[in-house]
Amino acid sequence: MSFVATESLARGFHDTHLRIPTGKLPIAEMDYPSTINKANAVSENANMTAAARRRELPAGASPPAARRPPSLAILGGMWYYWCCGEVERLKNSDVFMITARTEDVEINKNELAQRLNVKRGYTNNTIESCKNSLMKIISYKCAYIRTSVDMSRENICDFGFMRINSKNLYKNLSGCSEAFVMALTAGMAVDRELAKLKITSQAEHFITDAIASAAIDSFCDYASGIMKNGLDCAVRFSPGYGDLSLTFQKPLLERLNAQSLLGISLSPSYLMTPMKSITAIMGIKNEEHT
Repeated sequence: MSFVATESLARGFHDTHLRIPTGKLPIAEMDYPSTINKANAVSENANMTAAARRRELPAGASPPAARRPPSLAILGGMWYYWCCGEVERLKNSDVFMITARTEDVEINKNELAQRLNVKRGYTNNTIESCKNSLMKIISYKCAYIRTSVDMSRENICDFGFMRINSKNLYKNLSGCSEAFVMALTAGMAVDRELAKLKITSQAEHFITDAIASAAIDSFCDYASGIMKNGLDCAVRFSPGYGDLSLTFQKPLLERLNAQSLLGISLSPSYLMTPMKSITAIMGIKNEEHT
């Protein structure tokens, strides 16, 4: 199910934080009439504005190309909207979702060069072929919350749903009373591609693995930028860094409902599937520390 809308409609949904129902609810409970009525009203207004703009164009000029409209999609048994690279809050939840197209996320060239062990900007036909194949299947998704963190006890970071004893994280979150807690993934299709290449071509497996790692790191930067929105934040800190145990991935992922929303699961050794997934904590600096 989808409807045609304009860029103005996409901004309208984002600006008003349109809340979309979660869970497997009957269609009758999902408040579609108000959503569709709002969509139609904003779309009609946008069409009138677009018509006015066309009248103002110089002779012979062409109107700008329209961007891809927002769409209604189903993910993990829930309905939600995505607006190219935008963020939406799930109904009856404090979890936000970010999705992005591959063209919206620029892979960090320094990161990629380091992982490929080549000079920055170096490429060849094999690298470009692997990158093109990967960009067709990668699926960027992020779930995150903004939550308070109690730092009143030395080396203890209490997020309410998990209490972490970590000297390194405590130092990282110094001056913070809130934090973003996030999980991101590049999708299961990347794992399947890597498994295939491991059999068919070790060289292409190495290159694709490096590109995928650089891509998910770059998406993490992209999503973090959306979360910050002008806020002064600490450097991201992930389970496995310093003395922050990987075991904390379990309560973090459970809090974000990551298995349902992102398809992320944990092994008994706390490693994530899909492999190209990241969990992280990013502190929000208090005003007096900015």
